[in-house]
Amino acid sequence: MKQTREWMVLLLCVLLNMAVQATSAQNGNSNQFQRKNNRRRQQQNTSNRQMGQQVSNAIKIVSTEPPNYHIVKNGDSIKLSCKTSAQWFFCLWKGPGGLKQCAIQQQRPETVCVEDPRIRLTGGPNFCDVEISRVTPSDHGNWDCLVNEIQEVSSAQARIALEVGQPAEVQFRDVKLESNNVLTITEGDTASIQCVALNAHPRAELEWELPINADFDDTAEPNYSSNSQTHTTETKHTGKYKAQLRDDGKDLKCTATQVNRDGRSILYKHTETIKLHVEKLIIPASNSLTQKIGIISAVLLAIIFLILCCVFILFALCKKTQKTKKIQAK
Repeated sequence: MKQTREWMVLLLCVLLNMAVQATSAQNGNSNQFQRKNNRRRQQQNTSNRQMGQQVSNAIKIVSTEPPNYHIVKNGDSIKLSCKTSAQWFFCLWKGPGGLKQCAIQQQRPETVCVEDPRIRLTGGPNFCDVEISRVTPSDHGNWDCLVNEIQEVSSAQARIALEVGQPAEVQFRDVKLESNNVLTITEGDTASIQCVALNAHPRAELEWELPINADFDDTAEPNYSSNSQTHTTETKHTGKYKAQLRDDGKDLKCTATQVNRDGRSILYKHTETIKLHVEKLIIPASNSLTQKIGIISAVLLAIIFLILCCVFILFALCKKTQKTKKIQAK
């Protein structure tokens, strides 16, 4: 019995030893697999860092000025700027429609555009600018900035949308005006007056200024029509004026206002004026009434004449009767 127990203990020890060896082998394989994975991750991270470093060394345009859809007044000057993340070697600016192309190099960072002397390019280590003097409507549109560098052989491009403001031309239509915009009208009559703002950018809004207590209907909606070639808008608004004698000598005004993109700052404001000349209404006598009055007058005169004749005859008869009676009495 004692020998049996010893053999059982010995067998149990052998089994435990085999289990420990198997576990150790499994842990060793797991550790080896983990070390290989770690080496792979390190190699991948190193490769990613190297690739990221190469990408980060590529030139980029970090900002542009002014912001898109900035409005510059016709005739003013403007500077467009591209700021880069690295030193550029070559910079090209291309105007609307690709019609104006001007370039500078790092060794010569300033030049006047041969195609248009109004345009001058200037540059520095991290910027490339184009300056436009005496802006015209032809400068309206997209301006493209292209820069490249030769170390990493990379390039970048950005676009600035520029708008050129143009003042509205205000005029009156659909109404007959005399010289100096004088409107001659009879009291009680109604005139349809259309105020038009032409060749405007940005769009003009129209407003009427009237005499006190004037009878004027401006409830009609304004009409807008745009021209994609000239980048301008035409605004029309029609009002109906009913003449009153108290408006004589007063002014009727139409004002066109053009505001910037912020909706607050005024770019242009123009007013046109109509001088009112209201004439008094005179009611002429009609021909039929004149004829009736003539007939009635003739009848009355005839009646009066007949009455006078009757009175004269009666007077004569009475006098003759009295004379006859006197003779008979004698």
